[in-house]
Amino acid sequence: MQATSDQLHIGNYFGAVRPMLQLAEQFPDAEIFLFLAIMHSFNTVQNPIELRRNSINVLKLYAACGADLERFMIYNPADIPAHAQLNRVL
Repeated sequence: MQATSDQLHIGNYFGAVRPMLQLAEQFPDAEIFLFLAIMHSFNTVQNPIELRRNSINVLKLYAACGADLERFMIYNPADIPAHAQLNRVL
């Protein structure tokens, strides 16, 4: 989910969160990686304070929807320089 808002909309839930939770139930031994789509939000949110607040809310929404934070690896691609560098190359 992009951090463009501090709200979860029905499309996020039924299109991304719910299928992810169903896959997690179907494959209990699988490693699950989720990322905060912060760099995807740069085109709409330019205020860094708002972007950080929205990112934290996305984490809270994942947890509220049932993502097991002990099992799911949630990371921020913006913290990995190679992610943005590879984007430039591609």
